[in-house]
Amino acid sequence: MKTLSSQYAQFTPEERLRLALAAEERGDQPEVHRLMQSCPQMPLVGADPQFSVRGLGLYAAVSVVTRRWVEASALVLWGGTFVVGLPAKDVTLVAKVTANWKQWSAIWRGIESGLTKFGAEVDLTGDQLLVLAGGRSPVIEWARGLLHADALADRRCEDTIRQGLRQAWQGESGE
Repeated sequence: MKTLSSQYAQFTPEERLRLALAAEERGDQPEVHRLMQSCPQMPLVGADPQFSVRGLGLYAAVSVVTRRWVEASALVLWGGTFVVGLPAKDVTLVAKVTANWKQWSAIWRGIESGLTKFGAEVDLTGDQLLVLAGGRSPVIEWARGLLHADALADRRCEDTIRQGLRQAWQGESGE
């Protein structure tokens, strides 16, 4: 009788990836772990793991930062555009939309500040870091022109961005 782990070892790479993604989606971490642990092992020759881990980690961290920045940019663009079109007499709605616009502008600035400050710590420019995620998205630059004038950088957001990038730079998982 075959054991469950020997059956797991028979999955093709594509099957294993599909199963791992499905398990991850439903939050089944034990299944993800079983799929990873039962993956056939082989000796590898490759780049220095100190380089690879840091490079892949930084790539992933910058990709997350870029995704968040694009999301914040979309909400800044929405808020900045929407507030202009609101009737001035609807004071409550104008105040609510303006507050959201200002909040997303602060988050946008926090992301930029965190990226910039991390770059200064490691002597890299923001553009050198963003090349890992395909460069600076045009949406980010469009949002720059519509940021709420009174919004200051969200310090918690800035610190979170810096910490995530720093952990990746140092080869830490951040978990």
